[in-house]
Amino acid sequence: MGYPRHCEGCGIAFEGVSGQGDAGHVTLAARDGGARSPWAADWPGRILEIGCKACGAIFEWDYFRPASDGRLGVSPALLREPVAAWTPGDSFARGPDRRSVYEQQRRAS
Repeated sequence: MGYPRHCEGCGIAFEGVSGQGDAGHVTLAARDGGARSPWAADWPGRILEIGCKACGAIFEWDYFRPASDGRLGVSPALLREPVAAWTPGDSFARGPDRRSVYEQQRRAS
């Protein structure tokens, strides 16, 4: 529906019928803004922050803005270029907190 079909950083195509799930991207954040829903015009639109699992790029996604091909969803901005040493499974955390998403989390007990 309104999810990205490809990465705005590296151009890789996101697979999957719905564009959701383990489709090569992850929603990192969401906020009100952008184009309003065509089905609920009295509600605010949604701007998503999308991370590409293949290259580490992060881009904004205006969920309800019509694209040139008539589908919903447009990227207004690339927030982070593809990361040179990125490997699938790396964390999208910024700075020294960046670690693999597969790393075990230690619990304080």
